[in-house]
Amino acid sequence: MCEITGQNVLSESKIRSVAIPRMMVMYQLRLEGISGSDVARLLGKNHSTVIYSAKRVNDMLTTPGYNAEREIWKEFQSKI
Repeated sequence: MCEITGQNVLSESKIRSVAIPRMMVMYQLRLEGISGSDVARLLGKNHSTVIYSAKRVNDMLTTPGYNAEREIWKEFQSKI
């Protein structure tokens, strides 16, 4: 489905197949208790990008109609 690599996570690519998994990594790090500022610093992103990504992923996982994204999340969770 998707390939989450360090290169993809750190890239600036806006391609959906890269951007969604990158947002999921940010969301997972926030779930682990890492602060938004620390996640931003770790991934070379803005704090606001981390906040947006976490909110977006949470919305995707709780709103009907995001079946493909839920499958990506399940795949991601099975690999960590």
